[in-house]
Amino acid sequence: MGLFQRFFTKKKTTAETAAVSEEIKRIRSLDVFLRTLLQVDHYIAKSEYLSKLEENKELVEWFQVLADSGTLEDYCRKNTSSLTEIRSILDRFHRYEEIVDTRNHNYIQLKLSSEKRYLDSILKACDPKI
Repeated sequence: MGLFQRFFTKKKTTAETAAVSEEIKRIRSLDVFLRTLLQVDHYIAKSEYLSKLEENKELVEWFQVLADSGTLEDYCRKNTSSLTEIRSILDRFHRYEEIVDTRNHNYIQLKLSSEKRYLDSILKACDPKI
């Protein structure tokens, strides 16, 4: 049986045995940073993320060139990564300022409603007519 299995079992391809590339690791790390920052419980200042976006701009441009040239799918297949995952990371990167602005707007609205009583009464000690 062992001899039969040696000849007729499917051999692993290089894509199945290849290690994840450094670029994939870096872009996934960027994605973790971007997603984690969106979950904090405070207003997100641009200074918290602009340096990280700038630092990874070249990496994202490299992936964008692969996407534009039509080779991103092959690259993902060879590096055991999902094409959909990489495309969504690229999209999130390009729209991140817009995403943060929307999130900050929602955060402010939530805090205004949850802190309404405090905000309405904070100045009453100074001037009860307020």
